[in-house]
Amino acid sequence: MDYEFFTDEQGIPVAQFSMDHEAIGSWFTNEIGTDKKRLQELFALIEKHEQQHFKKSHMSGKDLQLEIDQDIVEITAINDFYDRDQNQGEEESTPDSTDLFDAINRADCGLMDFKDALLSWQEFISE
Repeated sequence: MDYEFFTDEQGIPVAQFSMDHEAIGSWFTNEIGTDKKRLQELFALIEKHEQQHFKKSHMSGKDLQLEIDQDIVEITAINDFYDRDQNQGEEESTPDSTDLFDAINRADCGLMDFKDALLSWQEFISE
């Protein structure tokens, strides 16, 4: 999982993650941003998982939801604008377009990899 952090033209910190992990970048950029309180809440949740106090937990944002299930972190879109069940009878999407949608709206990684990236994000927004 590769990522980079930069500041956009308006001075807003942005996290850009590699293909298949783009939703993690969206979580960092849009759901955490520079909110240090939110960041600390997430670190506390991760710590409870590391100490095995929780098997599964959730944290919801405006557009994305984070779920930690033991040692896996998954980010998914809360309001999928594309619901395959609702599109029955409509023209089928191509596998490539479905894969692209999934890559943008879903991502998962190991808890330790997520924590390492989050620590890097914390350092970046504190500069």
